[in-house]
Amino acid sequence: MGAKFMFILGAMAILTVIFAGEDSLRVQREYEILFEGKYDGALPIKSGTPMLLDIIKNRRYLTQSQWERVHQKMLTRPVRDSYYDTPEGHFKIHYNASEVDTHYVRRCGEFFERAWSVEVDSLGFLPPVPDGTRGGDSRVDVYITHFPYAIYGCTTPDDGGDGPAPWNDVSAYIEVNTSYEGFPSNDDPEGSAWGAFKVTCAHEFFHTVQMAYDYNEEVWMLEIASVWMEDIVYDYVNDYYNYQPYFFNSPWVSIMTYDGTHEYASAHWFHYLSENYSAEAIKAIFNKMIYADGLAAIAEGLDSLAGLDLNREFMTFAAWNYLTGSRADSFHYEEGANYPEIYVEDYITTLPYTFLPPTAHRPASYGSNYVAFVEGLADAVHIELSGDPGARWHYAVIIPGDTAQILFPDDSTGNFYVGGKAFAVAIFPAGTFSPSAHYNYTLTVSETTLGFVADAGDDIYLCYGDTAILGGSPSACGGTEPYRYLWRPAYGLSDSAAANPLAAPDTTTLYHLTVIDAAGDTAQDSIRVIVDLPLSVSISTQETIVVARGDTFALEAEISGGTPPYQYEWYPHELFENPQDSVQTIVAESTVTVWLEVSDSFGCATADSVVISLTDGVCEKPMPGAVRLEAYPNPFNRAVKVILPHSGHLTISSVDGRVIFAGRVKAGEFLWRPGGKISAGIYIIRLANMTKRVLYIP
Repeated sequence: MGAKFMFILGAMAILTVIFAGEDSLRVQREYEILFEGKYDGALPIKSGTPMLLDIIKNRRYLTQSQWERVHQKMLTRPVRDSYYDTPEGHFKIHYNASEVDTHYVRRCGEFFERAWSVEVDSLGFLPPVPDGTRGGDSRVDVYITHFPYAIYGCTTPDDGGDGPAPWNDVSAYIEVNTSYEGFPSNDDPEGSAWGAFKVTCAHEFFHTVQMAYDYNEEVWMLEIASVWMEDIVYDYVNDYYNYQPYFFNSPWVSIMTYDGTHEYASAHWFHYLSENYSAEAIKAIFNKMIYADGLAAIAEGLDSLAGLDLNREFMTFAAWNYLTGSRADSFHYEEGANYPEIYVEDYITTLPYTFLPPTAHRPASYGSNYVAFVEGLADAVHIELSGDPGARWHYAVIIPGDTAQILFPDDSTGNFYVGGKAFAVAIFPAGTFSPSAHYNYTLTVSETTLGFVADAGDDIYLCYGDTAILGGSPSACGGTEPYRYLWRPAYGLSDSAAANPLAAPDTTTLYHLTVIDAAGDTAQDSIRVIVDLPLSVSISTQETIVVARGDTFALEAEISGGTPPYQYEWYPHELFENPQDSVQTIVAESTVTVWLEVSDSFGCATADSVVISLTDGVCEKPMPGAVRLEAYPNPFNRAVKVILPHSGHLTISSVDGRVIFAGRVKAGEFLWRPGGKISAGIYIIRLANMTKRVLYIP
């Protein structure tokens, strides 16, 4: 047996069954589901992995015969009469020919290879621990299983499958279902059954990746990570929407809760982190997960990434959770308009106001409460928060709108300018790293007055050619309205007399803001817009490189401008041993379009492409049409997927020129969901000099 599991089968360790408390009841229920098929829940089980890991961790609550059955699942692999090795070489798919056809098997392999490509090759997570000859060879083994109950899939750690690292790494095998017909609906254009299959492959494969870091990690965090990864690998499926109400309807529940639903509903915690700090934030957490668990690993990972503070990030996350559904804007969750709206404890119509949470809704450690205030109550408010001393208390003021504002106090007491708008207060206690503790607090909100101040906003880092909005939210408060605004210099500004002008300077510029109120008083502030040097890359001076089949030649990027260090990404990935190297050597096997994306330390990006054309074969000609915008389905009624051949500034506008979306995008897939905010008609998608027209029919 593996030393890392230390499975002690002594009589005293196994025969003693403790049926007392929540742990024993939970473990017995998990055993009944996984090993006796007793499940009749409203939703399919998202993954059997956390239940299995929980059973292993708490095996003292099992009888000897129960443990022997669990242990046998870890010692031996399922038996199937057929198998399929994926051409890429990473997976062996085991199946019974009487249960699934070869098309289903090959699609299974395709889905898992995509998961490997994204999770390991592109994002750089550790690959699964090799399992030696278990299952026939060292490939990752996937068993297509006819489960007797509704479950997406399950990953089982191998007893004795210790990895080479000095931490708790272990090999594992995966089981997926023979069919996903009847599972909850999702947005996959191929149909919900295929969508459920795809996200299961991404989800369960990420469990094998996690077991290369620590198989004994907190299961709630493993599930948050795996559901997050579903949306990274298959962004357009959105199966995780089905579970989100379990979070948004009960925000007072701790993020650390493991109850069979909440951990799946909380994946947007990692979406918040990755949308702000990229997938590097999750990798940093995983690197710390080797020797720390749960929130401790998250705290250490965020600190190692950029000195980020867990409590500040969680408070901002809680504020983002108010900006969903009808309150969503374009600057917070990418898919926030499709998320449920958070449960609000009370809607307040008069000030002053004092709130104490009802007993059932007292927030747990790293849970939250929300109190909303209607429009027109006050221009400025004074807020005081006091709570149980066992926690550190945090709150934020959220003002929804097209460009929502999130305001933070310097202490437990603060004054905030809300300008008569509707606003909300989000509260959370940072208590112990345990989900069981709940805390009392008192929130007091009253009207107040503020002095006259100007706010030019925080300094901005800008890619050359991009634009930014100057000014605070708002750019002035206090004093006597109306205000007059004067920005100097006017260079690069859309309107030097606007409260929030657009700035597009060519060079780093310090802007000064002067605000004059109706009484003639003035207030001043300044902001520095730091502009990156123009970034460009060239692979070749020719649009097409003509070579003979079998020739070996080098491609090297010539970069000018920007701010080093640079990062490289060559496509298609399968041509290159390491797509992140600046110089590449390839063998000409077929006509292909190669393109390169380069980004610098500012996060600014550019791209170039070249056609590699073979001299032999009349069919093998350059394919300039391969580098173009594609969009499907077209027409569409819910979402359209745009295939981007390179990174750049993407705009989507109506035929009359009204911009619906604008922002920097990376090469690959971009999913646009109008969300009912626009009317039916033709919309124009532009990337550099490429355009694509799509027809929206709601």
